Amino acid sequence: MTANTQRQQSSRLLEFVRQFNKYIFNPVMLRFVRIIPVYAVIEHVGRRSGKHYRTPVLVGRVADGFYIPLPYGDHVDWHRNIQAASGFTLIWRGRKYAVHYGRMVGEVEAMPHLPRIAHRSLQRAHVKHYIKVFDASA
Repeated sequence: MTANTQRQQSSRLLEFVRQFNKYIFNPVMLRFVRIIPVYAVIEHVGRRSGKHYRTPVLVGRVADGFYIPLPYGDHVDWHRNIQAASGFTLIWRGRKYAVHYGRMVGEVEAMPHLPRIAHRSLQRAHVKHYIKVFDASA
């Protein structure tokens, strides 16, 4: 098998997992996110449609905000929506936070702030992109 064929298969698998999560896993997770403390919900508005969305994400809390991994890269809709917005809401452990988009960060900066239980799966998935968002009230 050539390197190009492996890349294509990997890309197809990643897209399958992304679609599965978007349409099956995420709706289920939204029901349980309150009892799973490593997850939060991002409430955001579509940058073109104006439609309201709720997306479950893994988070790591820090004094001035949160770190969030981007397991499918920075081209996913929810990430582009929060980048385009002046602010959005993040719900974590039953509390709403008014937050604003900060910046892209690397694994070295983000990983120490993310739940240890998630480290192995993030590393196995070769997640390289993370964002730092800031708590507007901090």
